[in-house]
Amino acid sequence: WLRKKGHHVGVWKRRFFRFDGKALRYWKSLDNAQAKQPPRGVLRLEGCFVLAGRENRFVIKAPASNPFDEELVAASAQERDAWIRALNAAALQYRLASASRQVDLERFLESKGLWGTVEEARAIASAAASTASSSGIHESVGESPLGPPVSTGDSEAHARAGSVLLRVSEEPWEPRQGILVVTGRRALHNF
Repeated sequence: WLRKKGHHVGVWKRRFFRFDGKALRYWKSLDNAQAKQPPRGVLRLEGCFVLAGRENRFVIKAPASNPFDEELVAASAQERDAWIRALNAAALQYRLASASRQVDLERFLESKGLWGTVEEARAIASAAASTASSSGIHESVGESPLGPPVSTGDSEAHARAGSVLLRVSEEPWEPRQGILVVTGRRALHNF
């Protein structure tokens, strides 16, 4: 049993809580929980963390998408600490599991139909760079299938290949921090 602070009026109410490892469910009474009635509420721990408060209180801090933090009071400090350990462990497990589900960039772009476009841009850039290094930048960009140069400088040129703007340079170049945009979507960081 824990006491839970209400959101609207702020009245403390005694509720029966059950934790299943993913969510904290609460009922008005133990009888309701044992009768398999739906819980009065479910506190999901996705993106949350739990902090100890004064006396026997603890707070479940919600992610920014949820405007409400849940404030609870246990019967003793030991009970409060046990709840905090269990809830924080579950929240950590969720964060670790979601981090391991991160999708590989190539698979993500393939699923969005963009990987071919990125591969084309890389192939065109590679061909333009090899042509530029073998025969001089200014002549190669004008004669290449990339189209006419957009601008030329002393040691670099820019060429357009479809909707992709390529920079060809004789000197080594460090990429800027940024995002390559392909057909209006973010496609690749630090390309």
